[in-house]
Amino acid sequence: ANNIHNDTRLTSPLICIRNAVLMIVHSECYQVYISRS
Repeated sequence: ANNIHNDTRLTSPLICIRNAVLMIVHSECYQVYISRS
């Protein structure tokens, strides 16, 4: 259980970074979609 807890503590900043990257990519794709239409 301690190992799992430590893993979640280590990966939680990475998850935040990944979510931020996904939001940026999604917003850029959304802008491209709007500019096309």
